[in-house]
Amino acid sequence: VWAQDLAQQEQELAELLSNMRAAKNNAEKQKANAVFKAKLEETIQLKGAFDYPFSQLKTVGSIKSPDNIFRFFNWNVEQDDMTQKYYCYILKFNDRTEHYDVIELKDKSFMLPRRPQDILESDMWYGALYYKIIPFKKGSKDVYTILGWMGNNSSSTIKVIDVLSFSGKVARLGSPVFKNGKELQKRVFFEFAEKTSMYLNYEEKYNRIIFDHLSPETPELKGMYSMYLPDLSYDAYQFENGKWVLKEDVIGVNNKEADDLLKDYLEES
Repeated sequence: VWAQDLAQQEQELAELLSNMRAAKNNAEKQKANAVFKAKLEETIQLKGAFDYPFSQLKTVGSIKSPDNIFRFFNWNVEQDDMTQKYYCYILKFNDRTEHYDVIELKDKSFMLPRRPQDILESDMWYGALYYKIIPFKKGSKDVYTILGWMGNNSSSTIKVIDVLSFSGKVARLGSPVFKNGKELQKRVFFEFAEKTSMYLNYEEKYNRIIFDHLSPETPELKGMYSMYLPDLSYDAYQFENGKWVLKEDVIGVNNKEADDLLKDYLEES
C-alpha cells in the first residue's frame, strides 16, 4: 500500500517538476518551485520514502550515504542571469526515535563570503549539488566528506569538498581536516572556466580524493579563476590519521564516471 502511495506521489512530483523546469522567468520559477518543494517535503516523510527510487525525478539528485544513515534530495534552479539557487533536504535516520528526520539546507549564499571557511549550520548554506558521499571517522564520531558542484555564473564554475556531520536534528558543514602543508582548511573550493570541466572524485582503492590541477591559461591571468583550466596533471587529498592531506602531482586513473553522471544530470535540468 505504501509503495502504491509513493508511486502516486512521485507522479504528481514529476508533473510539478516539469512545470518548474518549463517556467520562463524567475517569478514563474520561484512560484512553481515552491509548490514542488512543499510536495517533496510532504512525500519524503511517508513510510518507505528512504528506499523508494524516485526515478522519475530525473533533475533531482538523490544519493544515499554508503552506511544508509541519510539521503540527499538536492536540486538547482537556474536564474535569468545564469546564476543558480539550490535546494536540499536531508532524510536522516534517528536512532533515538527510530524514525526519519527531515533536515532542510537553506541557501543563504547571498549572506556569505564567496568562499566561506566557517563551520555552517543547515540554515546558513552556500548552496551546491552533491554527487559523492565518503564516510569517515573523526574520533568516535561518524562524519561524511561530500563532493559538490556549484554553477557559479556565466564565466566560471566552482566545485567543493566539504564535511557533513550531525548533532541530533542539526546538520553542520565544515571541519578543519583538509591539510595543505601547515595550513588546515574547513572546506576546499575549486573555481575554473565555465567552458571546461574539472575532474573531482573519490578513489576508494587508494583512499584519496583525486582532482585536476588547475592553472591560468597564461601566467598573467593568475587569480582570474574564470581563466583557469586543467593542466593535465593531478593532485589528491590522501586520508591519513583523520585528515585529508594534500599530495601534489599524483598519477591519475582514467575514470570519469562521476563527472559524466553529473554532466548528464545538469544537462537534463
